[in-house]
Amino acid sequence: MSVTPDHEVVVIGAGPGGIATGVKLKQAGIDDFVIIDRASGPGGTWHEYTYPGISVDLPVVLYQFTFDRSKTWTNLFPPGAEIQRYHADVATRHGLDPHFRFGIEIERQIWDDAGHHWTLHTARGDIITARFIVVATGGFLNPKDAPIPGLDTYNGLIQRPGRWNNEIGYRGLRVGIVGTGASAVQIIAEIAPQVQSLTVFQRTPPWVFPRPRIPMQRFPFSLTWLPGVVPLVHFVGEIGIDIFSQSAAKLSPPKALIIAGGRTFDAVAKALYRPYLYSRVRNREARRALRPNYGPAAKRPTFNSAFLPTFDRDNVHLVTEAADHFTEHGLVTASGAEHELDLVVMATGHEMFTEPMDYHLGTIVGRDGFDLAQFWRANGMQAYDSVSVPGVPNRWMTSGPYAGGSTGWHDQVERAADHAITAIKAARERGATLVEVHKHVHDAYHRAQHRYVRPATYYFTEVNKHVNTYYRNSHGDSPIAMVGGVFRAKRRARTIDNDVYRFERVAAVTERRSAAAKPVST
Repeated sequence: MSVTPDHEVVVIGAGPGGIATGVKLKQAGIDDFVIIDRASGPGGTWHEYTYPGISVDLPVVLYQFTFDRSKTWTNLFPPGAEIQRYHADVATRHGLDPHFRFGIEIERQIWDDAGHHWTLHTARGDIITARFIVVATGGFLNPKDAPIPGLDTYNGLIQRPGRWNNEIGYRGLRVGIVGTGASAVQIIAEIAPQVQSLTVFQRTPPWVFPRPRIPMQRFPFSLTWLPGVVPLVHFVGEIGIDIFSQSAAKLSPPKALIIAGGRTFDAVAKALYRPYLYSRVRNREARRALRPNYGPAAKRPTFNSAFLPTFDRDNVHLVTEAADHFTEHGLVTASGAEHELDLVVMATGHEMFTEPMDYHLGTIVGRDGFDLAQFWRANGMQAYDSVSVPGVPNRWMTSGPYAGGSTGWHDQVERAADHAITAIKAARERGATLVEVHKHVHDAYHRAQHRYVRPATYYFTEVNKHVNTYYRNSHGDSPIAMVGGVFRAKRRARTIDNDVYRFERVAAVTERRSAAAKPVST
């Protein structure tokens, strides 16, 4: 006899993906759902990441929900607090506040095949059950420290971009920052004028492009407040991405041509970047150290107009030696030099949604003991339409493998939410309690995606194999962007049938098991 779960739907994550899913559940007439997040409020990254200088590095007209576009943006690249307020306001306007459950971290997701529901185990020992779950935990799973020995022996203050404590000051302190990725670039540019000294420990120099401060009241950006302008910009962007995506699926140039083209592209980009770097950094030694030795598309580019000139300040020091170990007073580099520091910022990256090894064994267990982390570690990142995996019924992701390829993050997660909710509605219409993508459909989709993306992967595995980048995972794959057409993906998200998913009632499982029949093959 099956047990009715606590909720019909549990959404894990209250960032853009969770908010989009909640709004679309409401629009579909599904009200028995909760949105769970380990943070204390909505917004995801924008709630948890409150470090100095945080801002969006994409034009904000493309970084918002299509169903609730703001007309009150102050800047084309607004600060993080403004982005966070936008997400919280959207949630309130669409009636999501009663559905939020904050301060709860889901540690394990275990499928109950007898009852056709998920059992969710929280960090504090509680259990929550749900018929369906939508995982909306974003692209950056958890902050990840660099493997530098002795961090626990350091007696100074420690900050991390993803868990920034704003009660800890930095003004007038000797600050060290480990890393020069996107978060570090923003922090460095913001705090340099306010600290006693800033020591930047750099492993790989970033490509940093200008990002002007443009008030939205300035023409022509003021036109975005007119009805229809932003949707038109969004649609034109989608057309461009769709053409590129479909072309990438149809073209299959020789590997040698791709490698040659990639090297030529990188050489031209480096030649163009050199005079720009010269114009922004007067310090010859720093300028030389800030020159990237890899292509601009090999790692995530950063946008900040104040970062490069920071290295002309007398109180800023760039260290390119490898960090060796921490002491109680600071950080020692490979040469034995000790840098005494009052505060260390560990801006050393995150666990990534595209990296199989960042998913922990036993934390997501589906039908017949299917371990999703084990599957991905053995076979690489894969999911039908980036949202669903056979063996893991009634579960969808808003940021799955090959999920990118839209005008912005919000468009991507909205598409994934549409897919999940269309499947849930299809189950409701059929009276089904289990929805699972057919294995042959999933496998055919993944083979096509892997084949489409493989040529682009050579840029990371051959042309820029010397650089560490999350665009290339431990399998040598680049499961970042979807190829094959944005509009096709949106059509698939709105159409769910028996050719794609199998549907089953919990009673049918009970009868089948009592008759000692084998589970339905996927």
